[in-house]
Amino acid sequence: MVSNKFLTALAVGLPAIQAAVPEIAGFTLTWSDDFVGTANSLPNTANWIIDNGTSYPGGPANWGTGEIQTYTSNVNNLKLDGNGALAITAIKNTAGAWTSARIETQRANFVAAAGGKMRIQASLNLPVVGTNGIGYWPAFWTLGAAYRGNYQNWPSIGEFDILENVNGINKVWGVMHCGTSPGGPCKEKDGLGGNRECPGTTCQGNFHKYTLEVDRSATPEAVRWFVDDTLFWQVTQDDLPADVWTQAVHEPHFILMNLAIGGEFPNNNYGSTTPLATTVSGASFQAEYIAIFSLPAAAVGLSLLSTVPTIDPAIPLANQSSESSENSATVIPGAFVVEWETDMADAPGFYQSLGLEVEHRLDLKYQLFKGASFRIVNGSNDVSNDISVLIAARPEVKSIWPVRMVTIPTAKPLYVGKTRTTTSGQFVGVDKRQTEEPDTYTPHVMTQVDKLRAEGYTGKGIRIGIVDSGVDYTHPALGGCFGEGCLVSYGWDLTGDNYFPPNSPEPDADPYDGCIGHGTHVAGIIAAQANELGFTGAAPDVTIGAYRAWGCNSLTTNDILLDAFNAAFEDGSDIISCSAGQYTGWANDPWAIAASRIAAKGVSVIVAPGNSGRSGMFLSASPATGFKVTAAGSVDNIITPLLLTACSYTVNNATGISEPFGFISGGPEFAENITLPLWSVSNKSDSANDACSPLPDSTPDLSSRIVLLRVADTSECYSSTQATNVAAKGGKYLLFYSQSNFSIATIYAYSDGIIGVGTVTPAQGATWINLLNQGSDIKIHLVDPAAADIRYEAVTNDVSGDLTSLTTAWGPTWEIVSKPQFTAPGGNILSTWPMVMGEYSVLSGTSMSTPLIAAVFALVGQARGTTDPVELRNVISSTSRARPWFDGATVHGILAPVPQQGSGVVQAYDAAHAKTIPSVSEISFNDTENLVAQHTFSIRNTGGDAVIYKLGHTKAATAYTFASGSRSASQFPNPTVDDWAELSFSTETISISAGSSAEVTVKVVPPRNVNATQLPVYSGLITIEADNGETHSIPYIGVAGSMKETPTFLEGPEHGTFLGYFNNPTAPNTTFTIPRPGTTPPGSVEYPSIQASLHFGTQMARADVVAISETGLPTTAFFDIDSIGFLSGFPEPWVVRRNYRLGFTGELADGTVVPEGTYKIVFSGLRVFGDRGKREDWDFAETVPFVIQYID
Repeated sequence: MVSNKFLTALAVGLPAIQAAVPEIAGFTLTWSDDFVGTANSLPNTANWIIDNGTSYPGGPANWGTGEIQTYTSNVNNLKLDGNGALAITAIKNTAGAWTSARIETQRANFVAAAGGKMRIQASLNLPVVGTNGIGYWPAFWTLGAAYRGNYQNWPSIGEFDILENVNGINKVWGVMHCGTSPGGPCKEKDGLGGNRECPGTTCQGNFHKYTLEVDRSATPEAVRWFVDDTLFWQVTQDDLPADVWTQAVHEPHFILMNLAIGGEFPNNNYGSTTPLATTVSGASFQAEYIAIFSLPAAAVGLSLLSTVPTIDPAIPLANQSSESSENSATVIPGAFVVEWETDMADAPGFYQSLGLEVEHRLDLKYQLFKGASFRIVNGSNDVSNDISVLIAARPEVKSIWPVRMVTIPTAKPLYVGKTRTTTSGQFVGVDKRQTEEPDTYTPHVMTQVDKLRAEGYTGKGIRIGIVDSGVDYTHPALGGCFGEGCLVSYGWDLTGDNYFPPNSPEPDADPYDGCIGHGTHVAGIIAAQANELGFTGAAPDVTIGAYRAWGCNSLTTNDILLDAFNAAFEDGSDIISCSAGQYTGWANDPWAIAASRIAAKGVSVIVAPGNSGRSGMFLSASPATGFKVTAAGSVDNIITPLLLTACSYTVNNATGISEPFGFISGGPEFAENITLPLWSVSNKSDSANDACSPLPDSTPDLSSRIVLLRVADTSECYSSTQATNVAAKGGKYLLFYSQSNFSIATIYAYSDGIIGVGTVTPAQGATWINLLNQGSDIKIHLVDPAAADIRYEAVTNDVSGDLTSLTTAWGPTWEIVSKPQFTAPGGNILSTWPMVMGEYSVLSGTSMSTPLIAAVFALVGQARGTTDPVELRNVISSTSRARPWFDGATVHGILAPVPQQGSGVVQAYDAAHAKTIPSVSEISFNDTENLVAQHTFSIRNTGGDAVIYKLGHTKAATAYTFASGSRSASQFPNPTVDDWAELSFSTETISISAGSSAEVTVKVVPPRNVNATQLPVYSGLITIEADNGETHSIPYIGVAGSMKETPTFLEGPEHGTFLGYFNNPTAPNTTFTIPRPGTTPPGSVEYPSIQASLHFGTQMARADVVAISETGLPTTAFFDIDSIGFLSGFPEPWVVRRNYRLGFTGELADGTVVPEGTYKIVFSGLRVFGDRGKREDWDFAETVPFVIQYID
């Protein structure tokens, strides 16, 4: 057996590059670049042309836009950062001249097929320029392929500006150029465009997802612009002449990314010439990936505009409508966390003994973890295995891990209040309840918290440590203070206000959250005090500890998270709540190990498992994967809380009598107070196509009316078409009403003449239609949203309410441990928000269910008089309310799979008063090869009377991991099969006397009529019905197939593992002429690139370099492979399914530079439950031979 010390040492090479390119359900990835490569090198020239100078040869000067910079291929302006991102940097020299960079794809054949769709998508971070960004003009865009070599045929060839931004403004512009200039159908040179602020966080300093969709699957065809999956602009085929549309949309394009300085757009926006003398130099435009996806005509109708979260990274744990799914976790070169072997180890002495220059990061002097984190300053520029092995071999060192930078994208509220700068901004529209009145807050009703609260249980005396973004303790609903005697009474800022990895943190004593909001929302779910919106937290009398583990840039590191967890433990927290993690699926991750240790010491550790539910099974996040750690799944709220702009209306000019209503501001936003009569496009409240066609000639002049129309079915038309047709009759102001409560959303309906857009509820729209049909006159009194009150309303969720959230992460772990344990409302949750950011907001995800479950632990613990995490987890699990299987469209007559919902929705009252306690919270029968065919558990009767129990079995849906004929994990909804396990019990009834317990043995026969190669996961509930009226259950899971017989990956380009770039395999014996490692690249360089697609988890991934020609280097035998060393970052233990894109620079992981010659790469993965000493338990794939020559 290999020691843990050795395994952890293996993980610390240069990080294997993590593919940031997501999947989109139904679409095929046709081209992408995730910007993997050596730090300070240029992007891959197989993909990109690097433009130089101030124009194309023979093209318009200053690139036709008036921009003033010179584009270069210098790495100061254009480079890979070594962590999977591209940076374009604008620099001003001492003479005042600017340089920057512009790249365009080699390929110029990107086009949507007739009847199909194409999406161009990128994760981009705009330059952080503060108030000194005048003149900055970053852009991500396309040009028609016919422009190349002509350079005089713009704009007829078509241009799509997917993202433009100027002058550091927090907005994204989307623009289409076409036809002729000036003027023409696209109103050149401005083009047809719309804009909006970036959702949730600023465009600058935060990665957001920018998408262009070309849709040729319906009539009219359309081009749509999205930011973070939010539609903000579109142009349809009906908007342009047929020949113009055909030339711009049906012909192929190439893609560009650049950072310009000065020019027409920034000048016009600023109102004067740019840049200024004060414009900052050195800001960068960054890209994590650029990708093109296609959907052929035959597959149209299968896709949704919601990306599947990336498989491997760190996560914010809320669903795609509230928190970003783009994220990353990368190694900080040369930085390590070590755990000491003994208490006597000393960090300064250890550093001195290494003989290396060391930068200290953190002392980790805790009861359960004694160690330190540090960074080697004068070692290798990468995390070479020779350094890590040197450290691991020291007698003081028990374990070693790399320090990983964790990006936790900030929350994006579905609805948010506003910061009140005057006394006029109030929250209205809710009946304020006294605290002694019944609790009707729906998440509490769904979980029986209301019943415990009615009995006086409030969590008093329980301490909950929240590891998150900090808490805005100045919020009146969160106590208004920090320190002893306050609601938020203890905690720490583990990062410091200006923390930015890889720098060392600068902790301080103030865990205030005024820039992220996530932790403030979490704290309100647990313990909000009575407030003007009429709700409280589930356990308002607990004592909160706030541990700020990431700062305003949403970046942290695993050593800080280890620090935070251990600090919360040692500060006396009875419960730790954390709504963050990293997708691993393994319980052996170091963060999960730390959480497991704390849980084993008597603290309930509640962690969000993630929101990867659309990506299939085996994707729970660490540290929720830890043993004895409670993973908190999510169900959707039975209502949707709305925070609306408060307005009113009158009927038949009734004096002094007005009715309140609220609307969601859209785009463009109303910008003034307006009182106008209401006019409806249709007299039917269920119309599917209001204003999808030009309005009739009988339509009155709409310029002095507010137009009411129902959001059209997308099969009929889009909101921009509706707006265009209303504007044709003079309309300026639109109030949409949604088709259902489930679809209430912000509407963007940009069209010439439209200057105000909003959305009201379906009920409000129906009320007005009814009044208008009765002949009533309705006058709408709109208030400028900037000065309006916020109206709180709640509408029924009649689609997914009380059902398991589609985005909640599925287990089990790779060790087949059941995750999640149970669920609570996490979809559409109203809670507190930082005062400076709006005071209250609505968020969704397991981030929200986690703190509610933590509060339930507090209430049940108070009621039962114990904080024992095992007893609480067992009794909460056994009393939970299982929910039926909901596949996103249909509610089926069978329970949802246990790896999706655990035991179901927690029931606090039943758990608090249960007299029956099972000895386990769940059971795993493992897989068929390692079948544990029987389990024995005990039932304890804590009541005063004997109880007779009846054992039974309720089946849940059996779900396949893989679709038929596929080796890639199935996306949600996983295919199910009508076959289930058979259970039998040592006794079907048992009588247990008061205060006693008895054992029961359960045996399983796994389902037989299943396809084992699709790896079916079966599950259900062992039911325990008591004659005292109690009903309990124990969830179980098993795999009706072999984990070890499931390949980690398959060899060959068709399976994603080969030498080459994306879908382009490299020919055998291709020569790569590259700079010798340690020298500066002369320009663009093409390195050997290896792709490997892991379809399943692996205990260990290796990438061995094998010399085919004579090198003189020593070799190490790995079975029949003579390895001269590893690619940087390998071997890598405990790997989730993912894609690798690896470049080979000629340098091995230990720093050895290979001589010129012929080589191949052998990629291997140890199967789940495999024996590392057996070749048959490994999967292998080798590349074709390739030749390395060095530039002299």
